[in-house]
Amino acid sequence: QDGAPTRILVDGPPGSGKTTLLTKMVLDWAEHHGDNCTDNYLHSFELIFFMHASHLKGRSSIESVILHNVFDKDNQPSKSALKHLIRTIQTLILIDGLDEAGHNNSLLDDIIARKFLRKTTVLIASRPNLLRSALHNFNTIYSIQEFDDTQQRQHIEKFAQQQRKSFSYFKPLLSSIDGHLRDLAQNPLTLTLILILFSENGEAFMKSRSDLY
Repeated sequence: QDGAPTRILVDGPPGSGKTTLLTKMVLDWAEHHGDNCTDNYLHSFELIFFMHASHLKGRSSIESVILHNVFDKDNQPSKSALKHLIRTIQTLILIDGLDEAGHNNSLLDDIIARKFLRKTTVLIASRPNLLRSALHNFNTIYSIQEFDDTQQRQHIEKFAQQQRKSFSYFKPLLSSIDGHLRDLAQNPLTLTLILILFSENGEAFMKSRSDLY
């Protein structure tokens, strides 16, 4: 689409849901493509590729990354055909884990700098503050915020439903979440770990991040 951003950054602390967000985008696109469209922007793309930043290391082109990680060897298009396809139809490329594999990753650096895939939309997920020198290359930046008190309660309610337990079972944990576990409970991943351990032990024995790990 004319004027649409082609470089998008999603940043957030570890465990905040970046990978979950990218995975959900792929699932929503696949499940609701065509007549079942629920998101006009997402479904404006005719192709979506999801990869980890580590897949780009040592590669010379995005086509070689896709051919190596997406297609079976017996069912691969030619590199030139794939290159033509990506550049002629609306394509979204999702790259996760920049913070884990962004160092010495020249192909990724060149994609961010628009030396490659200049007109293709690329969304990259990373921890905060790792791309300060390259932020000017991004049209749009989204930051994933940690849970507030309401979101923490909603997360506990959903977890209780999935575990087929009543919300009251977790009430003894709430005072700890409001107290010494407050910082840990703001992160979706660590809150989930706390809930799992509480379900198994019936008590919130951890008092710090090191205790939790």
